This record gives sequence, C-alpha cells and structure tokens, in this order.
Amino acid sequence: MHPCGICIENVEVPVALPCGHIFCNECIRRAVDSIKTYSTLHSCPVCRTLYSVASFDPALVPAFLRPHITPSIRKLYLDLPSGKPRVVSSTIEIAVENARLNAENHALRTNCEMWRRRAEVHGAATLGLLGLARIARDEAVKMRHERDEVYKHYHSLKRKLPDDESSSHLDPPPPSAAADLAPLTHIYKHEMPTSASASKSPCILPPSLSRRPVAQLPPMMPSDATETSRPTKRPRLSTPPQTLAVTPEDLEPSSFTRLSPPTQRTVSPSAGI
Repeated sequence: MHPCGICIENVEVPVALPCGHIFCNECIRRAVDSIKTYSTLHSCPVCRTLYSVASFDPALVPAFLRPHITPSIRKLYLDLPSGKPRVVSSTIEIAVENARLNAENHALRTNCEMWRRRAEVHGAATLGLLGLARIARDEAVKMRHERDEVYKHYHSLKRKLPDDESSSHLDPPPPSAAADLAPLTHIYKHEMPTSASASKSPCILPPSLSRRPVAQLPPMMPSDATETSRPTKRPRLSTPPQTLAVTPEDLEPSSFTRLSPPTQRTVSPSAGI
C-alpha cells in the first residue's frame, strides 16, 4: 500500500493531485480547510505545486466536454496486492541455482587469489626498481661532487702553473738531484787530504819505482777465454782512482837497489870441440 504524504500511513480512500502525489481524502480535505483565508489556489504539501479547488456547475459545460473535465482532487482506485507469499514449487530449481552460485563464487575466489599473487610480484619488482633508482641517483650525486672537486683542483693548479714557470730558474735543484750527488760528495770528502798531509809536497811516480804494493788483477778464468776475442768495456768505477803519494824519503839513494851489469861469458874455441 502506498503511504500518505501527510499522515505517513497507508492511504485510505486515496486521492491524487494534478502533480501526481497521493494522499488520504480526509487528510487533503483538512489541509485545504485549515487555510483560513479563502482561496481557490492551494499548494501541494509535498512539492508545493499550485492546484485549484474551484467547483464548476456541470450545467454550464457542454455534454461532449464533461467526460474530459476532472476536478483537481481526483479519486483513485488501486489494486491491492494479495497477502499470500510467492512459494517456489520445485526444489530442483533451488538446487540448480545454488550450484550455479557456488561455481561463480569459486571462480571469483580463484581470480582473486591469482590477481593477489600478481600484485605481490609487481609490488616487489616496483620496490626493486625504486631501490635501484635511488642507488643510481645517490651515485650520480656522489660523482657530480667528485667531478666538481676535480675541476676545482684542476683550476687551482692551472692558476699556480704560470707562477711556478716564472720562478723555476731561481729555485734550487730538486731534492732528487741533491740525493744523487750525496754519495759522490761523501766519497770525495774522505779522499781529500788533511792539513798535516797537505803540507808535504807529494811526488807522483810510476808503480815500478815505488815501494808501495800495487794491486794485481785476478787471473782470468778459463770460462772467460771465449770472451777475450771480443772487446769488453771497462767497468766504470764508483770511486775516483787513487793517486799514489810519494814522500821525499822514498827518493833517497839508499832506497834504490843497485843493479849489477850483466857478466859476459867467454867461450874458447877448444871448449866446443
């Protein structure tokens, strides 16, 4: 049953307004009579659409128009539904419908599980890509900082280069050259004569006239015989050659050995016979 728009209950003796809303006959009559100022125009309690309540004399209306003239408040005749519920006669239809719903439910569950696994795989792949992108971005930032540091160092060295070139002829030799000359300086320092020996005037004599022993070279080994045919380079001595200093005592006459002249031997002619 349709409810009334005024009393909110099932309509009794239903009537309808031109706007289509349905009310109880008594409810709409009370609504019209409640207005104290008489008026032929009233508004619908639901949608506020105006309708007329003026009555007309049927004698003033031609007979062929009377069926087409209806009042604003019209009676309705509704077919009320029967109170008996609809009963399913066959249980087979219920079983078939139940099986169909179960199959549909199973298919939906399978699809949901499949899409859930796919979503997990895609989520893991997305997280991996995001991690790689983050690492690549950090490496790019680090390399950019290193490049800027290298550029700054390069430009600072480039600015210092003209100053170094202009002052290179005034600078002392590098430490490497001084280190190379250190051993020779040490050797010559030991070979320089002292003040006591420098007062004596040394005399240089050949080794045959000197009493000082002369260093002899080691004998040649047999294995070196094959190498004597080709000229060999003399090894460069790491120390300068030593000079033999001769004092005036070495030049005294007593220090020389007298050499006797060779004796001549005479042979008689008879001795050979």
